[in-house]
Amino acid sequence: MYHPDFAQLLEHLRHSIKDFALFEAVYLTGLPLRDLARMIGVTERSLRRRLRSVRKAVSKSIGGPDEIERHDNLIVARDYFE
Repeated sequence: MYHPDFAQLLEHLRHSIKDFALFEAVYLTGLPLRDLARMIGVTERSLRRRLRSVRKAVSKSIGGPDEIERHDNLIVARDYFE
């Protein structure tokens, strides 16, 4: 079970970042890139590009290392995904 702050962070990211579901599938559930690419009908290269965009958006959304940002009523440490 996720910590409540982590669950809030996930909800925030799900609603604010396009393709965040791809990020979750690969990085949080461990679905192999090859399988996910086949499931959504794209090449692995295309999927890697999309994931790179999502990672950048996540980083921008929660900030960089050792910094803290406030998102609505949620305080997020920038190193959550590092």
